[in-house]
Formats: sequence, C-alpha cells, structure tokens
Amino acid sequence: MRKIAGFIGGSLSSFLATTPVFAQVATCPAGPFNAICVITKGTFGDTVGRIINFAFFIAILIALVYLIYGGVKWMISGGDKSAVEEARNHVISALLGLVIVFLSYFILNFLVKFFTGTGFEGITVPTIR
Repeated sequence: MRKIAGFIGGSLSSFLATTPVFAQVATCPAGPFNAICVITKGTFGDTVGRIINFAFFIAILIALVYLIYGGVKWMISGGDKSAVEEARNHVISALLGLVIVFLSYFILNFLVKFFTGTGFEGITVPTIR
C-alpha cells in the first residue's frame, strides 16, 4: 500500500511541478485522449478543476468495481449464509460509497460556485505579483 501511495504521490507531484516552459507547441490529437491534452491549455485553476473531476471519476470507478465484486461474490456464494452476508455487506458498502462520492461532488461544486461564481472548470487561483 505504501508503494502505491508513493507512486501516486510522486506521479501527482511531478505532474503538478511541470511548467509549460518546456512544453512543445502542438495541436491536440482527435480521439478519446483529447481531454488529456486540453489540460495543458488552460489556466492553473482549470487544471485543478480537471484534477478534481478526474479524482471523482476514479472514485466512482473504484466504487463500481467494488459493487461488481460484491455482486459476483453474492452469485457464487452458493447459498452459504455467511458468504451471502459478506457479499451483501460489500454491495451495501459500494452503494454507500457511491452516494458519498456523488454527494461530496455536488456539495463541493456548489461551494465552488458559491464562492467563485463558476464550477470546477473555471476555478481562479489567486496569485502574488
């Protein structure tokens, strides 16, 4: 678990530490990976908003995989009462996780809109001049 957290932290810090000084001027390719290219075109606030959206997307994917895992465990439990109860707990936990992720997204988006006037895509970060 520490290795995964270290890898994610290192990757995220190297992503955030890069500056557009070394970036080449190129056009974004058409296709499903166009959103990755668009991250470098916006302001810092837009990038933060996209990272927040990406984090929520990953959280939803993890909860859905956990839900599917619980459903498969339920199907293969074979009527064993303890296995069915464990699988049911997995499904309930996944659904509760999805509800928490969606509610936190809407609450956070509401607060960002309330204080900045725009959603996640238009976050403006104050700078010192």
